[in-house]
Amino acid sequence: MDENVFVSFNDDLTSYVEEHAVEEGEYEVRITSATVNVEKGFIVVRLEIIDDPYAKEISTFINLPGSGRTEKEENRNRGRRLNFLSCFDIDPSGSYNPGAQEPEGYVGREGYVMLSAPKDKDDGYGPQNNVKRFSPRR
Repeated sequence: MDENVFVSFNDDLTSYVEEHAVEEGEYEVRITSATVNVEKGFIVVRLEIIDDPYAKEISTFINLPGSGRTEKEENRNRGRRLNFLSCFDIDPSGSYNPGAQEPEGYVGREGYVMLSAPKDKDDGYGPQNNVKRFSPRR
């Protein structure tokens, strides 16, 4: 870059749009990342709302098989995994490699989720949405 060229930050900053949480409801989303945490027994999945480029990404957890403390909790985890896989049209007969950081074939998948109303947990991130449920494949 030429040392005699000046850049005006003000011109760029006037187009800034603050990211926001969305109202409670059903949204079409895309998986932007999925990271396996074997030690803690879950996959962290990050989702973006397709029709709102300034909506905050949503993080959710998918518990791995065997992470439930009781049979009832393990069954609840199975149901959530089944709904997640169905929502994003991911083959449930597939397996995951516990040594892999990202499960293969998750990123880029699209589906519909029901999001909660935004809540601010006073953790510095502002209002956030959570996934209430994964909607069946359409």
